[in-house]
Parts: sequence; C-alpha cells; structure tokens
Amino acid sequence: MDQIIRQLKLVRETGKWLLLTQMLLRWGMGLVGVLLLLVLLDYMFVLPGWLRLGMGVVLGWVFVMGVGVRVKHLMRFNPGLEEVALKAEQGIGVVRGELANAVSLWMNRVGEKTEEMGRVFARGAARRVVRKMDGVSLMGLLDVGGARRAMWGMMFCVGVLVILMVSAPRWLETGVGRWVLPLSDVVWPQRVYVQDLTGEKVVARGGGVRFVAGVEKGFEDGLRVRVHYRVFDEVGKGVGDWEIGLMNLQGFARFDVAHEQVAVERGIGVGEGIVGPRYEKIVVLDGEKAGAGWIRYWMASGDDRTEVREMRLADRPGVVRGEVRVEMPGYAKGLVEDWEAVVIGEEGHDQDGKKEGMRKVLEHAEVELRLWGNKEMANQRIEDRYPGLVRGQVLRDHEDQGEEMDVLRWKMSEDVASMVRLLDVDGIEGEEDGVLNLKVRKDELPRVEMELLGERGEVKMLGSGELEVVIEGRDDVGMEGLWLMIDAPMRSGEKNDGNVGTREVLEVKRVAVRQAEAELRAVVRLSDYELDAGDRVEVFGVGQDVYEVGDERHEKVRTGRRVVRIVDEVELAEVLRADLGLVRQHAVRAERLERGLLGRENAVRTDEQAGVRKRVEKMGEMLDEVVKRIERNKVADDSLMKIVDQAKALVDEVEEQSKEIEEKLENGQMDRAAMEGMVAKLGEMIDVLSQGKDVSGLQMRLKQLEAIQSSIREDTRELLPRTIGRKTEDLDEQTKRELGEIAKRQAELSEQAGAMVQRMQQVAEQMRRSDDEAERAAGEVMMAAAAIAKRQGLSEKMEKAGEEVEQGQLSQAGQSQSDAMSVMGQMMGAMQDQKKVKAMMLKRRLKDLSDQLEGLVVDQEAALGHLRKADVLDGLEDEQVMLRRRTMSVGELAGKEKVTVEVVGVIDEAVRKQGEAILGIRALSRDMTERAEERAVALLSEALKRVREQERQQELEELIEERAALIERYRALASMQRTIRDKTGVLGQSNEKGRKLRVKWLAVAKEEGEVREKAAELGEEVKEHVVFVYEHGRVDDDADQVQQMFRRGVRREDELRGAIRLQERIVRSLEMMADVLEQQNEESQYAMNESGGNSGGGDGAGGEDAKMIPPIAELRLLRAMQLDVNEKTVEEDEVRDMAELSQRQMDIAQLGEQMLKKMNEKKNAADATKQVVEEVGS
Repeated sequence: MDQIIRQLKLVRETGKWLLLTQMLLRWGMGLVGVLLLLVLLDYMFVLPGWLRLGMGVVLGWVFVMGVGVRVKHLMRFNPGLEEVALKAEQGIGVVRGELANAVSLWMNRVGEKTEEMGRVFARGAARRVVRKMDGVSLMGLLDVGGARRAMWGMMFCVGVLVILMVSAPRWLETGVGRWVLPLSDVVWPQRVYVQDLTGEKVVARGGGVRFVAGVEKGFEDGLRVRVHYRVFDEVGKGVGDWEIGLMNLQGFARFDVAHEQVAVERGIGVGEGIVGPRYEKIVVLDGEKAGAGWIRYWMASGDDRTEVREMRLADRPGVVRGEVRVEMPGYAKGLVEDWEAVVIGEEGHDQDGKKEGMRKVLEHAEVELRLWGNKEMANQRIEDRYPGLVRGQVLRDHEDQGEEMDVLRWKMSEDVASMVRLLDVDGIEGEEDGVLNLKVRKDELPRVEMELLGERGEVKMLGSGELEVVIEGRDDVGMEGLWLMIDAPMRSGEKNDGNVGTREVLEVKRVAVRQAEAELRAVVRLSDYELDAGDRVEVFGVGQDVYEVGDERHEKVRTGRRVVRIVDEVELAEVLRADLGLVRQHAVRAERLERGLLGRENAVRTDEQAGVRKRVEKMGEMLDEVVKRIERNKVADDSLMKIVDQAKALVDEVEEQSKEIEEKLENGQMDRAAMEGMVAKLGEMIDVLSQGKDVSGLQMRLKQLEAIQSSIREDTRELLPRTIGRKTEDLDEQTKRELGEIAKRQAELSEQAGAMVQRMQQVAEQMRRSDDEAERAAGEVMMAAAAIAKRQGLSEKMEKAGEEVEQGQLSQAGQSQSDAMSVMGQMMGAMQDQKKVKAMMLKRRLKDLSDQLEGLVVDQEAALGHLRKADVLDGLEDEQVMLRRRTMSVGELAGKEKVTVEVVGVIDEAVRKQGEAILGIRALSRDMTERAEERAVALLSEALKRVREQERQQELEELIEERAALIERYRALASMQRTIRDKTGVLGQSNEKGRKLRVKWLAVAKEEGEVREKAAELGEEVKEHVVFVYEHGRVDDDADQVQQMFRRGVRREDELRGAIRLQERIVRSLEMMADVLEQQNEESQYAMNESGGNSGGGDGAGGEDAKMIPPIAELRLLRAMQLDVNEKTVEEDEVRDMAELSQRQMDIAQLGEQMLKKMNEKKNAADATKQVVEEVGS
C-alpha cells in the first residue's frame, strides 16, 4: 500500500509541473505571436514611438500580470492524496469506490486512538486494493496532451522566428528594435521614394505653374502623390494658406536616381537613369496670386516627402512696340507713297487691344522693321527668334540695337510671315503672333478695256465709215501709255512680201502718261485702209504699265479684238431696219400701255403716265443711236432717213403730249382727248416702223445672227494654229484674253439666238390665230423654223461652242459653230418655203377632217347597233339628231378646201340619209330607219376613204416637191463645182506669178471651201442613208484635198492635173446622187398619176411608207458607183490609182452587203431587191 501512496504523491507533483510548463509555453507562444503582429502592424502603418511605447507598456504589464497570477496559483496547487485517489478511481475502474477509502484508512491507521479493529479494516482494504492494482501504474493517469501541444506550438513560433531571422533579419531586427526601444532612432526602410523633377526655378506669370514628380520606388496602382505649395509676394509675405494639390499620373518617363537606398536596391549608382512613373500638376494662379513673386512647395507620397523648394514668378518676354517703314521701288516713286506704321504698341492697337492689320507691301519695296522688347532677352539665333524667316531669301540685314530689340531690313519679294519666339535671360519663352506678317503685293498687269461707241456685238460698217473708239487703262501702280491698233488687210504692194492674205497691224494713236488711270479717244476712218465689202478689220487696244526692275518689264496688255466686218449698203440697211424694228417693239408696248390707261374707269396715277413717257424717251434715244450709226457709216439712204425722221418727229410729239397729260393729272384732271391723240400718234409710229414685223423681218434677224456666227467661226479658226497641241494654262495671256473674248461673244450670240427663237414662237402663235390665210401661213413658217431650232438645239450648240472655246478646244468649237450655222440655214430655208407651209396646213386640215369622219363612222355604226338591239325606238332620236348635226359641220369643213370639194356631195347624201333615219324613228318604222342608217354608214365610210386618199396624194406631192428641191441643190452644187474646175484650168495656164497668182489661188480655195460646206449641209439631210453618207464622205475628202492644194499654191503640172481630176470626181458624185433621186421622182410621179397616190409608187420598195430616199434609190446609187469604178478601171490615166479603185470596190461590196441585209428584212420588197442586186453585181 505504501507503494501506491508513493505513486499518488508522484502523480500529484508531476501533474503540478506539467500544468506550469503548459502555461508558460502558451504564454510564450502568445508573446511571440503578439510581437510578430506588432512588428507587422508597425511595418504597415509605421507607428510613432510614443504609440509603440504605450502599446508596449500595456502589453508587457498584461503579460507579467497574467504569468505571475497563474504561476502563483499553480505554486499553491497541492491537493490531498484522497483527492488524487478519487481522480485515479475515475481512470482505474477495478478500484472504483475502494482506492480513496483504502488510502484514507491506511493514512489514518496509526494513532493512539485508533482501535485495533480500524487497523484491521485498513489492512484488509489495502490488501484488496493492492491485489486489484497489481501491475497497474498510476502515472498513466497524467494527461500530457495539452503540454505536448503547447510544446509544438512553441516550437512552431520558434521556427517562424528562425525563418524570419534567416530570410529577413533586417526586417525582424528593425521591427523588434522599434518595439523594444520605441524611442530610439531605429526606423523601417522607406517603401516609397519621391523625387522633385520640377526643373524650373523661374516661371512665367499669367500661365500655369507646372509641378513634376517622379517615383523612384514604391509605385503601385492608386499611389497618390501630393504637392503642398504656398504663394508669397515679392517681399516674402504669404498670399493665402498652404494648399495641397493631387498630382496626376502622366505615364512613365526616364529620370536619374537621386536616393542612395534606391540605387543600392537596384544595384546601380546614384545619378543613373531609370524609367519610372511621372506625376504632374498644373496650378493656375489667379486673382491676387497672379501677381505673386514666389511660390514654395514640397511633394509627398506614402512615407516620403521632398525638401521645400522655391520658384520665382516673372513676366513672359514680349514685344511692346513694333514699327515698319516701307520705301517704294524706283519705278513706283511719285505714284505710290512710302509709308510707316506701328504694328504693335499704343498706336497699333484699337480699344479692344487687337492689332492693326498690316498693309500689303509692293514687291521690290525696301522694308525696315524695328521691334522693342519688355525685358532683357537672351542671345538667340535670328532663325530661332523669327522661325518664318530664311536668311538669304527674305532677310537682308539684322541689327541688335540695345534698347531696340531687333532691326530687320529686307527687299520684299515674297510674303513674310513669322511669329516672334522670345527667350529671356531666365529661360522663359514667349511668343508674339501678328507682329511679323507682311503680304507681298505683286505689281499686277494693267487692265485695258476698249469700247466702240455705239456698237455692240458684231460690228458691221461700210468701208467709208468712221469708228469711234475709247480705250481705258488702269494699273495698281501706274500706266505708262496706251495704243490703239488696227489689224487690216494689206493693200499696198510694196509692203507685201508675196504671201497672199498678209495683214498688217498699224498704230492709229498713242498717248503717253504716268498715272494710275489713262484714257485714249480716237476716230478710226475706215476709208484710209482701202477696204472692200467682205473684208474684216480687227481693232484692239494695247497698254503698258510703268513696271521696270532692272531689265525686267511687264508685257504689254491687249484688249480683246473687236471685229469690224465691212458690208455693203444693202446688208447695212438690213441692220438699220432691224434696229428700227426694236424701236417699233417699244412703240407697240407704249401704245398698249397708253390704251390700257385710257380704258381704265378709275383715275390714272401720274407715275403710270410717266412710265409710258419714259418708254417713249427710250425710243428717242434708240432712234438717236440709229442716226449716229447712219452718220458713222455716211449712209445715203433717203427712204431710211425719211423713216427715221418721221419716227423722231412722232416721238417728240408723243413726248410733249405725255408731259401735258402728266401736268393735268397732277391737277386732278384726266384729258382723255389728249390720251386718245397720244394713242393715235403711237399707232402712226408703229405703222412707220412696221419693217421687221413679218417673216421677212425675222429672216433679216436670222441672217444677221448667221453672219455673226460666221465671224466668230473665222476668228476661232485664226486662233487655232496658236493653240494646237497646247493646254489652256500653257497659252500666253494675249491668247487667253482673245479666247475669253470669243467665248464671251459666242455666249452672247447663244442668248440672242434663244431670245429670237422664243420671239418667233410667240409671234407664230399670234399669227396662227389670225383669220387671214396668208397671216396663218406666215405663222406656220415661223413655227416650223422655231421647231427646227428647238429640235436641233441651236442655242445649245452655240453655248457648247463657247464652252469649247473657253477650254481651248478650238477644233471641236469650230465644228459646233458649223453645226449652229447649218441649223440656221435650215431655219432660213424653212422660212422661205411658203408653199411648203401651205401644204403643211392643208395636210393638217385633211388630218382633222379624216379624224372627224372616222369618229362619225364609228358613232354611226354604234347607233345602228343600238337600233338593232332596241326593243322600242323611243330614245334613239336624240342620238341620231346629234350625229346629223356633226355630219353637217364636217361637210362645211370639207367645203372650205378645194381638194375635198368632191367629198361634200357624199357627206350631204349621208346627211340626207340620217334625216330619213330620224323620220323613221319618229314614224316607229324599224326597217326604214335601219336602211337609212346602213346607207349613212356606207356614205360616211366612202367620204373617209376619199379624204384619206387625198391625204396620201398630198403626202406624195409634198415628197416629190421636197425631193425635187434636193435634186436642184445637188445640180446647182455640181454646176458650181464645174465652174470652179474651169477656173482652175484657166488659172493653171496663167502666166502670172508671185502675190497676184497666190491671191487668185486663195480665192479659188475659198470657193472650193464653200462647195465643201454646202455638200456637208446636204449630207446632214441624208445622214440616215449609208450609201449617200459614204458618197458625201468621199466628196468631203476630195474637196478638202483640193482646198489644201490651192491654199499652198499649185506650182507643178501634175498638181494641177490631180486637182482637176478630184474636182471632176466631185462633180460625178454630185450628179450621180442627183440622177438617182430624179429617177425616183419620175417613178413616184408616174405612180401618183396612175393610181391617184393610192400606193405610193416606187418610193417604198413595194408599198412601204413613202420616204425621201427609199432603199431602192440607195441601191441605184450603189450601181452607179459600181459603173463609175468599172469605167475608171479601164482608163489609161487612172492605172496609177488602182489601189484607190480597189479600195473603193471593196467599200461598194461592203455597202451592197449592208443594203442586201436591210432589203431582205422587207418581205414585201424581195423581188425588186433581187433584180437591182443582180444589176449591181453585173
């Protein structure tokens, strides 16, 4: 039992020390953990020393008190053996309820008072316990798990400390040292290093102050850098409080390392470059801070801040005054004044502070510019201070003048524009715009304009006339002189070098001046130049300005050439009568206005009457112009002068009457008698000036426009050699000006043509409504001519020609001008053909009659159908009555034309039958009514048939007449070519030489050109027919070759023979075309006589619609061409042209194939085609 007692005592002592050890280990783990946590907390937040001291004291006190209390408690821990035995019973089940009793009895068995029995019980209990616990150790009752865990926890903490001591000894040493010695100088290594990158020590007032910082270490997203700044005045007194500005990350930049710690960590030296984040902040100083003198600042981020620095604020450098002096070049002295200007400064600013705009400087002028600055400037290169200047090109001289910042001198040759970039001694930059901005003004070419007084558009004058000319010259500097020149044909033999067509340019008058504007007035006496009708004189002005720099001068400037065409008295009379026609139009308008005022019931205002008078005054001015034109041309036309004198006298009378009427109107009186007299006088004036109202007047106007177009075309042709192969921009100024003048004249002509066509349409509409047959025919004439102009685009062709001239496309312009003249020729032909107009009117009336008869037939058949379907006859009478009235009206219309007189009887019979039908309806006789209506249908159908036959007859007659006119033109042209051929033969045998012979050859060339032009006009009318087009192309080529030969001059016999041979070929071609058309006309006439025009004869190749040139006529021409080739092939003198004949044979074969294909498409003409093709093939 004693052994058990000893074990219980050992368990009690061991358990006590285990508890003490476990407690100490746990407090040790807590101490290490708290210490690491505090080190980490201080590392993160860099706690101040006093806070660390306070926290250390508190935590130390808590540790000491906690450990002391618990040690003291454990030291007092000494439980009794019975308590230990009771705990042991819980662990050893076999002795539960016995061990504690046994221990208690055993411990109390020895004693004076203990009875023997008690000792016996104690020994008995002990033996049982010993027996049960035999081999059981009580040490197993101790729980060492808590102590073991505490030991492992302590070992873990020690392991962490060892790891930190190995991996981060400085960190651990610093952290522990900061907590162990909280008030010592032990600090953590900085996490952020900030560097002040603001390099400026002096900054400009008025702008923003830019702070720049770089982060050498510790950058991370969201890192904030702040600048702390305060502004001070010049004496050092603070202006406002310290302010903080958050700087903005502006990316990454390269800068030098300034902190040794960063350099050590990066392994580089201090001052070496790294790439790091760059922060900026611009602070705008306004208000009372704007005039501050200093600014102090420092920057901070994380655990770092920079030293306090200062920046001085200073004004930006600038130009306070600038003066420019300009001295004009020598040639402009006395014409343009030298000048000075203040470009910046008090005198150079307005009230808003805006700089005075610089004047333009004349080229070659000497310029001096003086500038003053607001402070001392640093030394700069002139190119840096004035970046727009380039030494050697603009700048001639530069001086540094002390108080005057710069003096610049140069000769103006180009625009001078540059800002002024200034740099003061503190390194502050400043810019000034607009100080140096001079525009060079080129000395422009003079503007010279010429006016022919009283003449507009194309000028037509007699060779004895006088031309009043005014030339005005203007120049931006000054004019030196004006010249009036005339380009006229040479008449003096000693001046001619033998070249036919030579012209000479003569000086008529000159004026010498030295001023900005000049004027020359002169009278050109055309009689001095021996001019004949048909000659062309060109008048132009020349101007020269004063520009002279060294040997350089401006070219003389010419005005556009005004062409004066010399006409005969007849053509000039037409021009004058056309002018009088314009006066008549004003008279008609004035008469209409006055008549309207006279018919007004209410009062007439004075201004309305004055309007009529002003129109009359305008008529007087126009008549004065006509008189001047007559006087300038020295016209001796008594009849014309009589008309003009009468018109002027009437104008004076009407003007006086109008003034009297106005005076009475002002007094509230309306003199109707005077107004009636004024209307009568205006009517009398209209009668006097009636020339030009009818078709002949419009023909005169059309002829005038055609002559103008011809003149413009000639001018275009003369310019062609100067523009061939050259772009418009490459032409000289004179040629460009002449092109512009021609284009302008062409555009004016296009407007005039458009106005004439519009006027023709208006007059034609009025005349077509006339009751007079002749008046209506004249209206149809004008309408047909206007339709030609509209259809073929007369005004558009002229406008196109003007555009082509302006673009320098003179070849195309000449073609467009020729096309316009062709259209005007067709218009003239249409206006001259009164017979054709009457035929056209008849054709229209026949068509109207045919349409009405066709309607009557349809309606009469419908009435017959209604009759047959009707059960009763009531209600049918009204329809039949209306039909009868319409039929009677158509009968009256048919009776007005001679060609339809025979139809009137048939229509009258139909009217009678319609009357019988009406009686049958009234008598309720169906049979009588039906027979009468059936007969009426038959009669109306017969009348319609006869009218349509008459229409076809009229069409065929018209076709025959048109073809006859075409044949006549071919014959006339062939005769004209024969005459030219005869002249060619005579001229070729002439003994004349030199200029006279050349002149005659040019005259023949001109006639050959007329043949070519007229042939081209005929070709336009047959351009839809391929064979005729081919032959016309051949005629054009031959005529062109002949014309070129004659222009060069025929010098050899073989050239003469070749020209005559080509002329004869032209004659044969024209006669061949005339012959086939004449044969076609004979067949058409025969068919018309035989069948009354019912079938159309041979015009349509077997019944197709009549045509001017049907396919069979083209085939006949093809056959004639083949026969001509056959004949020429066997002629001895044509052998050398076998290649040409072979080509012609191939062309004929190709044309034959085209015609065969075309004819085979006409099923109803197959037989005739086959016959003619066989003839051609033979």
